[in-house]
Amino acid sequence: MTKLYAFGSNGSGQLGIGHTEDTNVPTECLGLPSDDPIMKVCGGGNHSAVLTEQGHIYMTGLSQFGEDCMKKLSQNTDQDKKDWFCYQKRFDSFKWKDVVCGWAFSIALSSAGKLYGVGTSRWNELAGPSTEDLVELDTNLTDIVSVACGWRHTVALDGHGQAYGWGWGRHGQLGPSNGTSTEKNNIRRVQKIYMPQPIVQIACGHLHTLLRGQDGTVYALGSNKYGQLGATDDNHIMFNHTASWIDAGWHHSAILDSRGKLELFGRNDHGQLGQAPETRAFARIVCGSEHTIAISRDMNQVLTWGWNEHGNCASDKDFVSDAIILDQFAQANIIGAGFGTGAVGAIYSWRLSQTCNVTAVCRSNYEIVKTDGFDIDSAKFGKHIFRPDHVARTVSECVTSKPFDYILVTLKALPECYNVADIVAPAITKDTTIVLIQNGLGIEEPITERFPDNPIVSIVAYIGTSQTEPGKIKMVGKESLVVGKYLGAKRDSEKQRADFIELLKKGDVDVQIVEDVERVRWQKLFWNAPFSSVCAMTGMNTTELLGNEEAMKAVKCIMEEVIDAAIANGYEFDHKEQMHNMISRTEATAKNYKPSMQLDKERGSPMEIEVILGTPLRRAKAKGLSVPHLELIHSLCSATNAQIMNQQSKKSQL
Repeated sequence: MTKLYAFGSNGSGQLGIGHTEDTNVPTECLGLPSDDPIMKVCGGGNHSAVLTEQGHIYMTGLSQFGEDCMKKLSQNTDQDKKDWFCYQKRFDSFKWKDVVCGWAFSIALSSAGKLYGVGTSRWNELAGPSTEDLVELDTNLTDIVSVACGWRHTVALDGHGQAYGWGWGRHGQLGPSNGTSTEKNNIRRVQKIYMPQPIVQIACGHLHTLLRGQDGTVYALGSNKYGQLGATDDNHIMFNHTASWIDAGWHHSAILDSRGKLELFGRNDHGQLGQAPETRAFARIVCGSEHTIAISRDMNQVLTWGWNEHGNCASDKDFVSDAIILDQFAQANIIGAGFGTGAVGAIYSWRLSQTCNVTAVCRSNYEIVKTDGFDIDSAKFGKHIFRPDHVARTVSECVTSKPFDYILVTLKALPECYNVADIVAPAITKDTTIVLIQNGLGIEEPITERFPDNPIVSIVAYIGTSQTEPGKIKMVGKESLVVGKYLGAKRDSEKQRADFIELLKKGDVDVQIVEDVERVRWQKLFWNAPFSSVCAMTGMNTTELLGNEEAMKAVKCIMEEVIDAAIANGYEFDHKEQMHNMISRTEATAKNYKPSMQLDKERGSPMEIEVILGTPLRRAKAKGLSVPHLELIHSLCSATNAQIMNQQSKKSQL
């Protein structure tokens, strides 16, 4: 059962604890359901909102609109419960996926990607007039995935990574004017906030805005009076590590990096920047007006620091500069999810759902999967509509419930674009088993380097499946997973590996067990490196390639060099046998087949160059081997990849 505790300023009943007195003692909130887990909590000037897993919103407190707007939305008229959280019954027809509170207004995001608001809009915070009733915001925006509010401004983010802003923009918190705003009063209508790359997270302070790009760069706009933007001249915070989470207080900013380390910028006259232990890693950080709350990654502790006049830090001091641990929450849970849920992720999450609760993390297919589930057509498993237990857009969105036993990673292995360890980091706890079902060689290294004490299960997949359109999965033929020990791991994972194999078998998955999984990864490269790369560069499918004498010369030369590299790295293989097997099996079972790299190139998506070509190339050179054909195809594919990513970058800026 989920319980919510609150402490701090409570003059308007915004804590929802049954009275209107400030308190520095964490007190259980009233009026919330016991069977609907809490997904988000947020607070405004004098009101608070809670979003539950089932998409319901509960509110408590007063707005600054002149009357109790938030309570007016509720049909609960029991005066004995006026300081409780109240369910917004009038809007039962909506299912909500986000809610935020500004100073005197609130905005909710529906599952359809539409924005609704209530409260004061003197500065165009609601992109329209003030309202005492919840109304759809007149923004003409679609596919909105998240929203953030400051004192008098609002920022929204769509599914393509484009940010939009409106409201009070005098200090530049909404970016440069587009010339259509009411410049006289610095009030902005809805306008795009242009950034150099797609944005994945937004946060608003009093007079500033933070935006996190997909590569972890943090951009900052608005007032820098207290240094809350960081030392920057080009609108991005000078930050030495990849950011995984951001938040903004009234006059300070917080950035959590991919290692769980915290950086704070801005005003510090009341301890807002705190003195958290440098050795501690954090899972989540949240900023209040002039205080900060954090949850540690390793020990699951809640820490607070900053201004404490109303008890906001659960202390009896006026302000807290050295972080204090709230002993009441020693067992705070942090959860997450780790599916990169494309075709392979959908198939195996479906099979695991026979015995497990499954959370799917989706991006481009999020709306479809959230609403309709995965429509799967499998030659082996049949046709089925698979609905995961939970669907989220990012791993960070999942950090709201109990820890996961397994994080299953089926993302494309693109180390030149992102670090998989950074992506899954918010969901990893000390007992999480990380399962990797990815192509290529060396895919385990970023995980073992970042999480040396976590169990690792490395799997090689042989499966023909694709996502023909968002949410629609087509699987042809049979499938097989090869599971074995990864000898480079620092921790023995035999038990976790055996347990996961049993879960797969219960889902009717074909599992083969080997002693050394890296040997199998090399062996798969004997086919993948030559066939996938040459098909991608020539545009031929496998049948066309097999019938082209010149193309097959290149295939055989590359294949022979990859086999040489495997042998040089300690694995015994017979050249003739391996080459004969790879080519004959292609002729027999892969007619007119387009390998993954070829499909990625045709779609304009980055190809898995480094793990399929780059790693064996580097390992060959490390052993003193000359591999000119492998080096040439790696260079050609890398140049093509650079062109693809450049075109993607240009499209994202349109």
